[in-house]
Amino acid sequence: MDCDDLWLPEKLEKQVAFMQQHSVPFCFSSYHIVDSVGSLKREVIYEARQGDLFNLITHNYTLGILTVLMCRDFLLKTGMRFDSQSHYYGDCIFFSLIASRYPIGCLAEVLAHYRHHGGTLSFQLDEKRYEDELAVLQRRIREDFPVPRDRLMLKSIQRSYDSWRIKSYLLRNELRSARRVLRCYFIHDAKFFLCYWLTWLPARIVKQVLAKYLR
Repeated sequence: MDCDDLWLPEKLEKQVAFMQQHSVPFCFSSYHIVDSVGSLKREVIYEARQGDLFNLITHNYTLGILTVLMCRDFLLKTGMRFDSQSHYYGDCIFFSLIASRYPIGCLAEVLAHYRHHGGTLSFQLDEKRYEDELAVLQRRIREDFPVPRDRLMLKSIQRSYDSWRIKSYLLRNELRSARRVLRCYFIHDAKFFLCYWLTWLPARIVKQVLAKYLR
């Protein structure tokens, strides 16, 4: 959680009550993405549920780390730890691994605001560093995740990596490169479908669209 992100006043009270009621060691919630002055940019909304939420987390990973609440005793008992050496995938791997083995919970209420500042168009992806970490995590997933969830997790991580590549290519105006990656996804995913057709527009329009909508 960054210093200017925001927890709503009732966050901890509602999450603790939810975890006690449903006997889950881990929960998260819906949240708002706001700009530097607090105006709403986007909502990330979930349905309230508990139990096996592995598929919910790993498919199109949008879990807000600032919304997570976890039992300390659970971490001490299981020995599960966040990989501090991971620059890109640490939270996704950590939370997904927990969800692959234990029941967890999700609250529908918006309990936090994630503040997104300007400067997105200066985004640069260190592809070599990203690929190196991806290779390490692929081995870890095969070792730590139960079958068949290891395959689902590998697919999710690859999708996440490709999403970052697409974003990087679009912001660098490398539209052909973005289009090449998007071809693997655009038939099955509405967001990628729109991005694919965006790459056929003039570069000036692409830049305007990205400045307005890209997180």
